[in-house]
Amino acid sequence: MDRPRLAILITLLIATIPAMATDITGIPRIVDGDTVQIDATIRLTGIDAPETDQVCLDPIGERWACGVTARDELVDHAGGKQWVCHISGLDRYGRSLAACEVDGEDIQPWLVRSGWALSFVRKDP
Repeated sequence: MDRPRLAILITLLIATIPAMATDITGIPRIVDGDTVQIDATIRLTGIDAPETDQVCLDPIGERWACGVTARDELVDHAGGKQWVCHISGLDRYGRSLAACEVDGEDIQPWLVRSGWALSFVRKDP
C-alpha cells in the first residue's frame, strides 16, 4: 500500500475511535447474564455468563437451568432500572462491548461476586 493511502486509512481509523467511546443509557431488556439491549445489543465486557438455554450440574450431578437462573438473578437485581453502559468497541458479532452501571454499581463485578458469571480478560486477535 502506498503512503497516501496508508495515511488516509490511519486517519479514518483514528477518526472512528472517539465515536465508539460513548455511553448508552436506558432501561434494558436483559437477554442473558452477559447480554442486554438498550437501543442496540450490548455484550458486558470482562465476564462470561451461561446462555439462557445452558444447563449446569449441581454438586450431586443433577441438571439445572443455570442460564435462565443467571438471567433471572440479573433481572431481579437490576432489571427495570436505569443503566449507563460505557461502550468501548464492537465484538466480532457486531455487538457493542460495554461496562455497565446501575445506581453507581458496576454490574460485571456484581455478577462475578454473586456467582452468575466468570471473570476473564478478552484476547481478541
